[in-house]
Amino acid sequence: MSFVLRPWQLFFLILFGWINRQQQEIIEFQNAQIQALMEKMGRKRILLTDDQRRVLAVKGKALGRKTMMELTTIVTPDTILRWHRRHIAEKWDSIAAVDFTTVEVWTKRGLVTYYLLFVMHVASRRVHCAGLRTSPNERWMMQIGRKLTDPFDGLLFGTRYLLMDRDTKHCEAFRDMLEQEGTHCLRLPPRSPNLTPHIERFMRSIKEECLLKMIFFGEHPLRRGIDTYLDHYHRERNHQGLGNGLIDPEAGVGESAGEVKCRERLGGLLQYYHREAA
Repeated sequence: MSFVLRPWQLFFLILFGWINRQQQEIIEFQNAQIQALMEKMGRKRILLTDDQRRVLAVKGKALGRKTMMELTTIVTPDTILRWHRRHIAEKWDSIAAVDFTTVEVWTKRGLVTYYLLFVMHVASRRVHCAGLRTSPNERWMMQIGRKLTDPFDGLLFGTRYLLMDRDTKHCEAFRDMLEQEGTHCLRLPPRSPNLTPHIERFMRSIKEECLLKMIFFGEHPLRRGIDTYLDHYHRERNHQGLGNGLIDPEAGVGESAGEVKCRERLGGLLQYYHREAA
């Protein structure tokens, strides 16, 4: 007796297969993060034989209840929480994220789409505009990679992991060059912006506070607008991920004396209130 799949059964089989593939990609990415954390902690996996496990079980039963209680109080919950926070901070300190966004610019040829490439150091929230171009290609991406991994002022120099989506502009040659410089590229599963929330939040901020509220006539005004916003982002904008603090605070931040002044950027779109130094 032959079995024939009905259309609705075939649809559910395809749907379940797609869901399973998405889950496997997310699991692989999480495993890579766990492995990175384990390497950062300098821990090694210890494999025990069956005989060793039995010996440990017998010794554990031989210990009295009082001794076991003393052993369990060596590490308190506060200590475990402190270790967890320290290792998480060390993990994010070696991770950066990269992403593209677009903006429309008026030029002599008419309305042109510019691609903007931003790189963020996740732990410090520091953002760098790696470059902008109307048609990014492999040669341009290679030049960007050399600039990012420069041993003197490259943002990715010393960074172990770089989070990126599956945009084709992140070409294989670009990824291979970063791998050779010691930066491992972690490609995220498709349609998973929640895995790079920090740089995604920055993209929303620069769009809503700058790019979507201005009309740029040429590449030079666009560069100047981006530099102005990044200056505001680092020196004048509070960040919840940093305890509502500033990335690069100026001298005198937090003072209670002095006249309150307002600093405006981008024609008044960005405002920063501070106290004038005495």
